[in-house]
Amino acid sequence: MENFINELHEIYDYVIIDTPSIKKINDGLALASKCDGVIYVVRAEKTKKDDIIEGYRELEDINANIIGSVLNGVYDSSDSYYYC
Repeated sequence: MENFINELHEIYDYVIIDTPSIKKINDGLALASKCDGVIYVVRAEKTKKDDIIEGYRELEDINANIIGSVLNGVYDSSDSYYYC
């Protein structure tokens, strides 16, 4: 897989790899250590706080370069239209 990622880097400026949850399948952790950066995605109202913290620590333990995070699945109950 590492060779494949390196080959893609020769062709493309950016290579984005979407993996399953690191809590369910360790493939995400294995790939995170091979990537230039990791964006940690968690789902609102679904992912438990302890699981978020544990996942973050697992990424730190393998020296993953965490460049940001995304909170998805946020529901806005207001009726007004606005920009954030």
